[in-house]
Amino acid sequence: MKKNLLLAMMVGVLALLPRAGWAYPTYHENYHDFEGENGLWYVINDDKTTVRVTYREPFQLNYTPNEIIYYKTVIPETVEHDGVTYTVTAIGDKAFQNCVLMTECEIPSTVTSIGKSAFYRCDNLKSITIPPSVTSVGTWTFDTCCKLESVDLPGSIGVIPFGMFTECMSLKSIVIPEGIKTIETLAFDCCTSLETVVIPSTLDSINYDAFNSSDLKHIQFIVNKPAPPVADKDAFVNYDATVYVPGQAVDVYKEADNWSRFEILPIGDVNSDEAVNTGDVSAVYGTILGGDPQGFTDLNCDGSTNTGDVSALYQLILGSE
Repeated sequence: MKKNLLLAMMVGVLALLPRAGWAYPTYHENYHDFEGENGLWYVINDDKTTVRVTYREPFQLNYTPNEIIYYKTVIPETVEHDGVTYTVTAIGDKAFQNCVLMTECEIPSTVTSIGKSAFYRCDNLKSITIPPSVTSVGTWTFDTCCKLESVDLPGSIGVIPFGMFTECMSLKSIVIPEGIKTIETLAFDCCTSLETVVIPSTLDSINYDAFNSSDLKHIQFIVNKPAPPVADKDAFVNYDATVYVPGQAVDVYKEADNWSRFEILPIGDVNSDEAVNTGDVSAVYGTILGGDPQGFTDLNCDGSTNTGDVSALYQLILGSE
């Protein structure tokens, strides 16, 4: 009896399936309007004058590699179709998902938004610059871009969204620009190579699990804000990192919730003697000459330790006197 009932249920379910095979869900219908150059596909927006970059076919939405878009991808400012010129204003949801051969992506200043999971599993994407024209970025933007090393972000996006850099395991440093107010949950989850995070004076809050599974033993946080941002009690996995803050704010951070558990040092204290002085100048010069850095030496945040950092350090010394 039970066996017959189960068989009847299976027959009923099969009767509901398309006879010719599985059909894609309705959200895959009309997934693009036309093809442009370089293997890019577009959807015409409702205003009929602008377009957004989209995926070519639904296979991109599973784990099948998309090998049509490769190496350096350049998104144009405008595209022409059927005699009409459209402005490219957005990168749609999952537009480049599984584009495993793409190493770079050049985004024009006409783009104002980037959709969720836009670059998910772009396994060989190494660097990207998001222009200041972009004001909206979706969740999981660069999830599992395991070779991503360099990211240039604009403050115009306002937040580091949920899961933005999850499993970006080659990302060693990031400068979060002025204008960013929130680092959301899982933003840097599993960023196991992360060594330096520069936090702007505009940051107000760090949500729970923002740095979940990041190896904080190797991270230096440089917080350019006298008043500590509100950090959720579970924002960090552990508290083995060093946090550099403005000299006058050291005592404030040492008393602040969830910051007091870190080692707090003044910005410019390269040799970790809890003061900014000429000894730090010697330490910076030592790094320039090839020695191992003792602490945070890229004081002007240009990506390297050089004489510009010595100048920045002298300004800090003069300011602390």
